[in-house]
Amino acid sequence: MFKSFFWRNNPINLQQSQPRSGYVPLPEYVAIPKELLVEPRDGLTKLEEVLATMEELADKEGQERTKRAEDEYRKSKYVFADSPEEIKCLLK
Repeated sequence: MFKSFFWRNNPINLQQSQPRSGYVPLPEYVAIPKELLVEPRDGLTKLEEVLATMEELADKEGQERTKRAEDEYRKSKYVFADSPEEIKCLLK
């Protein structure tokens, strides 16, 4: 059977084996400059941070952790570490 559909009043034969004249096949891969991906990536990173914060605040245990961290910050019960080795030493 002959199957066709119309795209903007252009009949296209779905069983056509030969490409139409002027037809340019699409490539499998397309190169995208990094500059075009930076802004969406940064936006997604910010969105992820907001969602993680909302998740933390929505959870009762998360609220308790946040409260405890604020109390420790107010009482200056925190330590700075400059490297992973320092963190390991402080945790022991």
